[in-house]
Amino acid sequence: MGYQDSVFNQILKVIPGYQLDRLIDKYMGDFRVRTLGCREQFLAMLFGQLTGRNSLRDVVDNFNANHQHFYHLGCRGEIRKSTLADANKRRPVEIYQDLFEELAAKALTGKKRSETTQLVSLIDATTIVLNQTRFGWAKGHSGKSGIKIHTVYDLDARIPTYFEVTTARSSDLSSAKTMTYEAGRTYVYDRGYYDFQLWANIDASGSWFVTRLKKNSPTKVISKCEIPAGESHILSDNEVMLNQRLARSRQNPYHKTLREVTVQVEAKKDPIRLITNDMESSAKDIAGLYKKRWQIELFFKWIKQNLKIKAFLGTSENALKIQVLVAMIAYLLLRLLNKNPFCQNTSILKMTRLVATNLMRRISLLELFGPPPDKPSKGKIKPQRSLSFA
Repeated sequence: MGYQDSVFNQILKVIPGYQLDRLIDKYMGDFRVRTLGCREQFLAMLFGQLTGRNSLRDVVDNFNANHQHFYHLGCRGEIRKSTLADANKRRPVEIYQDLFEELAAKALTGKKRSETTQLVSLIDATTIVLNQTRFGWAKGHSGKSGIKIHTVYDLDARIPTYFEVTTARSSDLSSAKTMTYEAGRTYVYDRGYYDFQLWANIDASGSWFVTRLKKNSPTKVISKCEIPAGESHILSDNEVMLNQRLARSRQNPYHKTLREVTVQVEAKKDPIRLITNDMESSAKDIAGLYKKRWQIELFFKWIKQNLKIKAFLGTSENALKIQVLVAMIAYLLLRLLNKNPFCQNTSILKMTRLVATNLMRRISLLELFGPPPDKPSKGKIKPQRSLSFA
């Protein structure tokens, strides 16, 4: 029988060895490191994410129990808990940040723009509450501690293309102002990103936005658009201008006309006011885009339930960020794996469960995720001997 790589080793082939080594050298991750290198640290942390380990001791004991796989994984030897904890506290976070960005770009590579009528990204943030005693550095509101994960989620590829970890006190808007916006893409977000300067920046980049207006935001109607018959949920569709003067006599940085679409939502008593710089799409499409914003909420729910980003293996800011980054890398690896023909009929949740159970098995991915084998031919089944416990 020929040699068969473990499931873990086959998943790691998505990341060429030179790619990780290049990033480690770039940020001098292994400078003056004698025992546990950044590669071993990454392997152990990724193993913990893919198998759902609950503590650092749990990660180390189960990873070391599979020492027979170390040679093919590129791991030099067994890992100690104290050494891994120290690595998480001190190694450069930028190594894993760059690795995440390169994997996200790889997940988007090869998708032709003509295949998608509209490129859509969702912007939002989710908060994870932390123990104030253990995570005193993660200052939040009302005396609580926590972190906030700011995310840009590609709706078509179903992957995060950008994320940033900050303390819970940091506003959603401050992170959005540092993002780079891609021309020709539509960004959908809620009122947490209500800022006219942000809207002007997105418009200047050649992209579009769809968001909600606040109730007390006045607009001046320039012209009214006709609402097609049968779209009773669309109450109005107007070309509008924002006030040119803001509070404290500040000048409004957004000077162009906008589109205001008022939509009646079944679950809400009052209609919602949507604002966009997309003057070509129909009002129905604008309302549909904002409705799809809930996909990023489902993504946050999924990662909290299936990845280890709520119970942390270290208390320092560096260790916490590395754990969240490795969790996102694990998610991208599963998504990249899901693009293979033999995995496309397997849900991401089922893939996560199969990988967690079979990570160190020497079985091909085709056999693991492929269809079940044919049923054995019917015939006389020989009785098997049973163990006697008498």
